[in-house]
Order: sequence, then C-alpha cells, then structure tokens
Amino acid sequence: MQKELARSAVGYLKVGLELFHREYRGSFALIEPATGNLAIAVELMLKTLMAKQNPLLLFRDLPLELKVLFACPDAVTEDSFNWRAYDVELRAYAYKTVELDELISTFFLFFPGQKQLLRPHLRFLSRCRNASLHLSLPSFQTYELERTAYVALRVYLVLCDHDSDLFGLTRYHLDKRDEEFLSKYDAERTVRVQKKIESARENAKRIEAKSVGVLVDGWDVYVTTCPVCGCDGVLTGETTVEADIGEEESANPYLMFFADTFKCDECGLSLDDASELELAGIRLSYDRPERDMEKWVAQMEPLDLDDY
Repeated sequence: MQKELARSAVGYLKVGLELFHREYRGSFALIEPATGNLAIAVELMLKTLMAKQNPLLLFRDLPLELKVLFACPDAVTEDSFNWRAYDVELRAYAYKTVELDELISTFFLFFPGQKQLLRPHLRFLSRCRNASLHLSLPSFQTYELERTAYVALRVYLVLCDHDSDLFGLTRYHLDKRDEEFLSKYDAERTVRVQKKIESARENAKRIEAKSVGVLVDGWDVYVTTCPVCGCDGVLTGETTVEADIGEEESANPYLMFFADTFKCDECGLSLDDASELELAGIRLSYDRPERDMEKWVAQMEPLDLDDY
C-alpha cells in the first residue's frame, strides 16, 4: 500500500513540476493543470506517510477486524483472522480515506516544527485543490502556482529528510530547475513583502479615520496593529496552552497565540506566512489575556494540570 501510494505521489509530483516549469518559463496560460497535479501529489505524499505509520490514520470506518489488525498486529494470528477477505478491498481502496484537511492536521502532529512555516501554504493548497480540478472557469494567478510548487517541494523534502526510505526506489531527485526555483522563491520573499508594504502605504493615504478597530472571536484569530496604517489587522494562527512550573512543581498555565498570516482590510496589507510576518516587523507569538483562560477551559477539554 505504501509503495503504491509512493509511486503515485512521485508520479504526480514529476508531472506537476514539469508542467510548472513549462509555465514558469512561459506565459502562465495553463495554471490549473500544474496546480491540480501538484495538489494531488501533496495529498498522496501525506497518505504515503500515514500508510507507513499506521493505516488506521489513513482510512475511516474500517471493519472491526481491520482496526484490530492495524492496532495490534502482533496479537492477531492467521487462525483468528482471514486477511484475504479484506486484501482485495484494501488494495482497491474500497474504504474511504480521510480528507486532505485531516491529513494536514496529522502531518503537523508528526512535524510540529513545520507548522508555522507551512500551515498557511497548506491551508491555501487545500482551498485551491478542488477549484483547480472542478471549477468550470477557474481563475488563478501566477503567484498561486508558484506557491503550490513551493509547498509541494517543501513537504517532499521534509518527508524525505525524516525517512529516506519513505518513497523507496521511486524517490524523486530534485533537478537544477527545482533547486533554482526554491532558492529564487526564498530570495524574492523580501521583494514581495516590500512591494506589499509599498502598496499598503499608498492605500493608507486614502484612509480618513485616524484608526479603525476590529472585533474578532475565535482561537485561530488575533487582533494586532497594522505596521503600515496603524489600524487593527487580523492575524490567523492557533492558540495553545503553555505552562510555567512554579514552586513545588505547581503549574501556572497560560494561553499563547502563534501567528502565521496577517490581513489588514483598511490598507490591504496581506502577509502569507511566518517569514513574511517577520520581514514586516510583526511578532509571531502573543500572550492572550488572562480572562481568555476561563473561556478556553469552558469550551475545550477540562484542563488537567497534572499534564504540565
């Protein structure tokens, strides 16, 4: 199962990158085919990871016998389990697999250090995947294709660095075009942010109010001051519980917000990942107010201080 998924993943990656490089050097007339192939490649790469870790992470609504087999393989014997009854259905993927958003969430459980950097790009990939495959009149921009190629290559490199055997003999070796693109994409990030800031400054000149406030509600959003116009802008990211260990090993929990994108509706400044936030002078982490802890505890699972 893992080998078949790996072969398909690398196949889509090769085709997607070939289409991308063709458009990257040309007129970008056919963005959707390259975007669709690269999005499928990322989905299959994540499925390859799940299949190797444990198929329970890949499939939903499995029969009880298969759940036991994958959860406790050493406890199952040939006398107690007729594996052939399920072999064909598994190979034919007769059982539903988890959606791309679930694969992305699981990916970050294995690679938490990649979350702030890659999460905005994978969120974008999840949104554009169906659009690139199914919309009758899709509308994509050059930057969106570049962003898709960037995240496809980054996810592939993360998985290969973690497990060099994950894709086996079908492993894809980055060529000169891939390496030059990644280097150029990172190098041009500063230029892209500078252009965004310059455009936002021009827009800010037309703002009549001294400042504009924003009210948001949710653990995945946070309000901060726009570095260009001084109005309120919205960060997206995630809230997590942190804890300081006090005297007698007592836990002092607090909430932290970790940002990965920013948008100001007044001047139009839009920053797409943590690297762009840093270039624009926006912090990546924030202490949430103490009053938020009571709300968090009421909405989330009961907080067990013994875990800290």
